[in-house]
Amino acid sequence: MRSIDATLRLLRNLTNSKTDKEMCEILKIPYGTLDRWKANDEIPAKRLMEFSEKLGVSMDLSLIHI
Repeated sequence: MRSIDATLRLLRNLTNSKTDKEMCEILKIPYGTLDRWKANDEIPAKRLMEFSEKLGVSMDLSLIHI
């Protein structure tokens, strides 16, 4: 399993999304950006911080679940 898979699963859970496309709409990121992150097997830390602020969760909490 790629390391990004657990992060994406957590983000889908936090956004109550069933699909990556739905999650992208909620997080306001282009689907192509998500595709690049998947190809690189990494989401930039800056973006993860933005998502944690937007979703009202601690980065520490997010890392525990990854």
